Amino acid sequence: VAARGEVHVGALTPPSPPGPEARTVTLALNLPQEAEGRQVRLVLVDDRGEHLVYEGEGRGGLRVSGTYEAVGEARFRLYMDGELVQEWTP
Repeated sequence: VAARGEVHVGALTPPSPPGPEARTVTLALNLPQEAEGRQVRLVLVDDRGEHLVYEGEGRGGLRVSGTYEAVGEARFRLYMDGELVQEWTP
């Protein structure tokens, strides 16, 4: 509301800086022999959360590969029978 030539404005908020852009990460993994017969879960974790890459009964030497979209810092995590056994950055 302006009175007698006064102007009142709300606080100006500067625009947020742009977030990290999506990028492609590549995975090429041969499951270790100790994966044989165990429940295997492989996930990709990035700024958006956790994304399932593979889940199933493990077979030693099984190759899991592909390209995946990631935003920000990305890490792969390999679980066997619910236990984290390996984590790495692509």
